Amino acid sequence: MAVENIIIGGGGRSPNMEKFFLDMIPMNGRLLLCPMASPNPEISIAKRNETISNLRPDIIMDIANGSTTADVNVNDYDALWILGGEVYNLFEGIYKNNFVEKIEEFRKAGKIIYGGSAGAMLMGCEVGMDQETIDFMKANPHMKPLHWLKARERERERERERERERERERGVVCRSSLATI
Repeated sequence: MAVENIIIGGGGRSPNMEKFFLDMIPMNGRLLLCPMASPNPEISIAKRNETISNLRPDIIMDIANGSTTADVNVNDYDALWILGGEVYNLFEGIYKNNFVEKIEEFRKAGKIIYGGSAGAMLMGCEVGMDQETIDFMKANPHMKPLHWLKARERERERERERERERERERGVVCRSSLATI
C-alpha cells in the first residue's frame, strides 16, 4: 500500500504551504501543474513558475492541459499541484479531460499531491458537481458558487415551509422530541 502524501490548502495562495509542498519534492524532481480551475491559466502558471524559480529552481515543471492529460505518465512525476480558482472550471476540466483517473493514479502511486483552494476539494471523500450547476455558473459568471448554493438552499427551505403549511392545513401534525410541525 502506498503512503499518501496529500497536502490541502485553501483561502487563496499560501506561500508557506507552497514552500512546504515544494520542499517535499526530491532534488531535481518533476512536478505536474494542473491549472484547470484558474480563470487565467497563463497568469497562474507564470506565478507558480516564479515561485518555483525562487524557492526550488531545480524542480522541472510541466503543465497539464486538456490536450495532454491522456498522455500523462504518472511515473514521470514526483508531484502533482492542482491549483485553485473557480470550482466549476476545475470540475468541468477534470471531467472533460478524464483527469480524475490520473489524480487517482498519482494518489495510488504515493506521489505528493497538493491541492490549493478549489484544488483541495478534489481530496475530499465525496466530491462532485453536476453538469446543471456547471452550466448555470458559466451562464451567470457574476454569481459566485457559494452565493448560488445559498440561494438554492433558501429556495429549498421555502419549499419545505410551504409543504409544512400544506400539512398543517390538512391537519397533519408531526411530533418529535425536538420539534413540532
